Amino acid sequence: MFKVMLVDDEKMVRKGIRMSIDWQRYGVVIASEARDGAEALEKLREEPVDLILSDIRMPVMSGIELARTVKQQYPDVEMVLLSGYEDFACAKEAMALGIRHYLLKPVLADNLVETVSGLRDEEKERRLRRQGEQLRGQLLRASAPLLKSRLVAGMLEGRIGRQELLEQARLLGMELGGPPYTVFAAEVDGYRQLQERLTPSELDAYGYALLNIAEETLAAAPGSPVCITAIRPGRLAGILPMPSGKLSLDALERVAANVHACLGVSIAVGASLPVCGLEDAGRGFVEALAALRQKAAAAGGGVAVYKSSHPEARQPEDAQAALASEGDQQTCAEETVRKPCAASRLVKEVIRFAAENGDKPIGLAEAADHAGVTAAHLSKVFKEETGTTFIKWLTRHRMEEAQRMLRDSRLRTADIACKVGYQDYKYFSLMFKKHAGMSPRDYRNR
Repeated sequence: MFKVMLVDDEKMVRKGIRMSIDWQRYGVVIASEARDGAEALEKLREEPVDLILSDIRMPVMSGIELARTVKQQYPDVEMVLLSGYEDFACAKEAMALGIRHYLLKPVLADNLVETVSGLRDEEKERRLRRQGEQLRGQLLRASAPLLKSRLVAGMLEGRIGRQELLEQARLLGMELGGPPYTVFAAEVDGYRQLQERLTPSELDAYGYALLNIAEETLAAAPGSPVCITAIRPGRLAGILPMPSGKLSLDALERVAANVHACLGVSIAVGASLPVCGLEDAGRGFVEALAALRQKAAAAGGGVAVYKSSHPEARQPEDAQAALASEGDQQTCAEETVRKPCAASRLVKEVIRFAAENGDKPIGLAEAADHAGVTAAHLSKVFKEETGTTFIKWLTRHRMEEAQRMLRDSRLRTADIACKVGYQDYKYFSLMFKKHAGMSPRDYRNR
């Protein structure tokens, strides 16, 4: 219902407006009444309304003063002023305040109904528009990752024209300019053999796992990726910012290492030379594919960067040295500025954190944030103390917990997957089979 407040110092006037019209018939309710502007403001604080019908000349606070305050404090509340002929100058002043409607006393019922009904319809349209905008915003936020992924795929493959690219990028809040970027393409070595060995559902889970590992790894690197997308089964592509303006392969080396640790396969990665903006990503993708083809032909995985007419692979020892150097520098900076806890205590704390959050999809970034250190520092310390990476340890820990529940409980396998932090059952089944050598069902029935 459209809620209205009547404000007039004459009780009979208020009663006449309330009683002479069947307001409910028009979807209107007289929610409250007041004798002057001051009382109207008090009641407005207690019970909001959509419209105030107010006389101009009243004691304590006039309709003009009320209108000025309402417009400042309650800009969404409409006002209609009731004016005698002698108040016409005041009515003009009210119009200057943004009051669009005034009616002359004595007010004709038809005129009053027409004015109030018109304002009711306007409010209904505004409300529907706000609801539509909120719904569109919710849908956009929910689908933004997918839309960005599709936009990046179309951008890289040259399927999107400049105008469409500009419009969609603006809608998704993606800056087409900005720092230099590098485009990369990654592909699983021996993917055809995987296709022969795995079922279609397992291949889907494999693709999801590959994308998830790449996203989590790059999210922990300096300069989060603009977007990563699956170009085709077994192949990823993405765009990485280069805040320093220099090409660094460390983050891509980590992706390859984490994929190998978690999935037991090697991936080849090709990276482009720097591109100035996202509009040039298509050229970068061509370079990344050229580097990828030559790197993939050599087998064994690794990262290569496009160099003029041929890609030049980064030597493994150089990559490891750069990664170790970066880790040492970060560790020194942290010890100087942040003074993190002792290493053994750090590892114990993240293990405790992982155990207490067994049903949540946590990763290296969340564990590092909980411990108050960077992901690079935690990764380095954890590997030194345990001999394995945090992600590999976490996966093994969760798979062992899943095995225990499969043996000792009658929970559904999908529920067990959720309890050990896997919302995607296909991905859980794939990881369990890799760990235990059999599916969860076979493990329970053995």
